Amino acid sequence: MKPRNPEYRRIKRSAALKEVLDMSPWLKRLGVMDGDKQVAIFSRWEKIVGGPVARNTQPLKFSKGVLQVAASTPAWLQNLDMMKPQLLANLQRELGKGVVKEIRFRAAQFDMGKLKQ
Repeated sequence: MKPRNPEYRRIKRSAALKEVLDMSPWLKRLGVMDGDKQVAIFSRWEKIVGGPVARNTQPLKFSKGVLQVAASTPAWLQNLDMMKPQLLANLQRELGKGVVKEIRFRAAQFDMGKLKQ
């Protein structure tokens, strides 16, 4: 039989995942707890922003209150920048106040037309 490693510790009891996550505020700071909000944003995107905007944008990532969105063209990037206050208001109305604190737009690194077919 092998001798035990002195650094090895035995787990005394198991805990529910929710209990572990509730005990870990640093996971919130890392954005681990944002998965359900990201799913809500992605699934309701067209309802939140409207048809024309949804056809030319794609939410990419949501973490720590920051939503990253890809735009199909440079012209849409400029339009979205001007629409930012209205988009934030729509997101707050749909998801709750303070969920999305900031939106960052960037040019799409993929063909938006193929994605939206």
